[in-house]
Amino acid sequence: MITLFELPCTDGPYIFALGYLSSLSKITILPYLLYYNFLFVLPLLVITILIYAGFASIEKAAAWKERNLRILNLITGLLMIGLGIWVIIS
Repeated sequence: MITLFELPCTDGPYIFALGYLSSLSKITILPYLLYYNFLFVLPLLVITILIYAGFASIEKAAAWKERNLRILNLITGLLMIGLGIWVIIS
């Protein structure tokens, strides 16, 4: 049920990335996939390991997110603007 409601909002970046990568050669795709994993997957793994190892708790992580929400939104917005400019230029 969650997937049905979440899919329209979350599949956009994946469709964009798959469409872009499909136009490249296999050798050229590897740096993009590594970059994607560095930006999106690595932070999730780090957070998971920190919580699992006991260095942080879910409550502390949620409190940190709430304290830094404006900065996180600023960073996200700047990244989105940068991606938009990059798409228009290329």
